[in-house]
Amino acid sequence: MKGSAFVHGLVEMGMKGPRPFASSLSSGYVDNSRASFDVAGWRRRNMGKSNMMNDQRLLISEPREVACYSRTASFAYLLNDRSALRTYCAPRELPCDLNVGFDDYIKDRHRSEPVSDARGAPKDACVSNVLDAILERLGSQSLANIDVISYRNNLNKIGLTPYNSRDAWHIDACLLERTLVLQIVMLPEPDAQPSQLRFEYYGYRFEQIATTRVSEHEERGDTVDAQHGEEFCSIVNFRLREARIALAAEIDCKETGIVRGHGAGSRANYTELKTSRVMENDRQRNNFYRYKAIKYWIQSYLAGVQTIRVGFRDDNGMLLRIEEMNTQSLASRSPNSPLRHVAWDKFVCLQFMDDFLRFMRAELELEVERSQRNAAAPSEPSIPCLRFSFIPDRACIMVSHASPDFHLLALQMHAKVKP
Repeated sequence: MKGSAFVHGLVEMGMKGPRPFASSLSSGYVDNSRASFDVAGWRRRNMGKSNMMNDQRLLISEPREVACYSRTASFAYLLNDRSALRTYCAPRELPCDLNVGFDDYIKDRHRSEPVSDARGAPKDACVSNVLDAILERLGSQSLANIDVISYRNNLNKIGLTPYNSRDAWHIDACLLERTLVLQIVMLPEPDAQPSQLRFEYYGYRFEQIATTRVSEHEERGDTVDAQHGEEFCSIVNFRLREARIALAAEIDCKETGIVRGHGAGSRANYTELKTSRVMENDRQRNNFYRYKAIKYWIQSYLAGVQTIRVGFRDDNGMLLRIEEMNTQSLASRSPNSPLRHVAWDKFVCLQFMDDFLRFMRAELELEVERSQRNAAAPSEPSIPCLRFSFIPDRACIMVSHASPDFHLLALQMHAKVKP
């Protein structure tokens, strides 16, 4: 189906017709003739629908690892390499102080924080790294069986949008042949308050003291061997309805001694690590299940991570206990808990994700048609690129031109996959 016809069929899903929008969008490349996705309308039409509840077609297929990479402390990328994958190792004693090393961390953070590369994309979030790992492991012909390539961060943001009334986001996108490729757009952040930096460090410190490089047959010493900037990224394939998605996700660690097979298609028993303030009353439990549980669930569910270990701390940064949570149970128990009045529905997240990915593809197909009609030299590669921007206070997602930097990145990726 041509893009124009498909977009017409998306009206009931949430698409609006052309409308002007503020030129203050971060992209700076505004096109007032474009459509927007009406999030508010989508919420009215879909949230609370009885026919959406327990729609098994919305559940993703089991993620299957097809590639991976390790990133070193100097931000070198080792394709299909597991050297940065760490093993979970519970702290020897609780409580323990998560503040240890904070001052050194702040100094190191400013020294080693990645800067944008020549394409303007942050070094630690460039989708071309994901494409490179896929091409090395599976070859360029594999793209015929992949509908979407993205980091998990983008799908997290899309899936959480029905429940998001505060946080703006932006995603750059292009089509490589028929594959929809999504790039993370980093928003400028205000200077973090000291308390925010400390909370950030608590999560980092928990990962330091709860993971190790040594195997279960070796004795772990007291020295923390984690280095700032290191990362292991798993790339998994799964289906969401008809869409075949290749998703890249940073993995905190694996469980000791448990591996499901070897090589492509297998996954270690990956584990997500989180920190949270200890819950002492109903209001705090309410906030946990309303705001944190949904984020924990979608992040782990999309990557096929079954176990989440949450380190609960007090206000002074003392780690008091570690609780193991099952990803599937986290989604199903919230509606059945005493706090069901703040429950969220995983099917709402998945339905919105499916609808919006269709909308993105349709908009890009329209852009391809326009580009081909206006091309001066049809033989030259044309890679239309768009930016999708969620504006919370207007409850809609605007479409504009992506930045020239992403256009350059798209051309570079196209050169890697063209026949």
